[in-house]
Amino acid sequence: MFGNGLVVISFAKFKRLQTTMNTFLISLAVADSLVAVPTVPLYVLFYLHSSYVEKAKYACLAKCGSVLISLSGSIMSLTAVTVDRYFAVLYPLHYTGWMTKPNVIKLIIVIWVYNIIISLMPSMGVNVWRDGIICDFFLVLPKPFTIFTVPIILFACLFVSSFMYIQIFREASRNKKRVEKFSQQEKASRETRAAKVMFLIFFFFFLFWFPFLICSFLKYIPTSRMMIEIIKNFTLTLAMCNSAVNPIIYCWLRRDFRAAFKAIIQGKSELKFPVNA
Repeated sequence: MFGNGLVVISFAKFKRLQTTMNTFLISLAVADSLVAVPTVPLYVLFYLHSSYVEKAKYACLAKCGSVLISLSGSIMSLTAVTVDRYFAVLYPLHYTGWMTKPNVIKLIIVIWVYNIIISLMPSMGVNVWRDGIICDFFLVLPKPFTIFTVPIILFACLFVSSFMYIQIFREASRNKKRVEKFSQQEKASRETRAAKVMFLIFFFFFLFWFPFLICSFLKYIPTSRMMIEIIKNFTLTLAMCNSAVNPIIYCWLRRDFRAAFKAIIQGKSELKFPVNA
């Protein structure tokens, strides 16, 4: 929560950080923050096995919805960043015309309207809740709904992002072989560096979430329920840890964010490092 809070404050405070790509990073930071509040507190309540909480239908559905909004918000924001980098590297002449501030805001609004709708659907009737049921994401929600909102959406975003990153790095390789003006080379190099940072964030997202996705399929095959619960709890905890990783990556590889974090912690009002990362 602290790290993602620093990301949001940095973006709001320093104008030089208010770029198109960073706007999508704020969307990602918000999604990551939703893991800390309310997802983790709701999961802790149910892990305590309070008899009142376990019987609370809407608390259970809110818990399921919180996972949906944070997971879907993260992957869709990451995919939006990938699209942004794709246009910046492959279509630099058209980039500023396509990725305008109004277009970026519209895209983010679409992403979050979709996320809010799917996260509210369980509480609005899309559930198979019954008295005595265990509050488990894959038991409380209908199978078609969970398959569409989790594996299908994630693998679709994975496919699109993977395809675009392959194209980005191919173009970056071609650019190295071209003889161009220094200013053009510098700009292309800067865009490629930014793409590499975002690819690393994308990679870590799937590294942390993929085990949970695999576990989700185990729910639909006959096997030991106790073993599934142990695996599910471990993989979900691992997945939730991803929300704390992104600010560390920004601080490690993004000199502009590192300078911004330092300025905020030291109480300074200006960035003294050139924003070129």
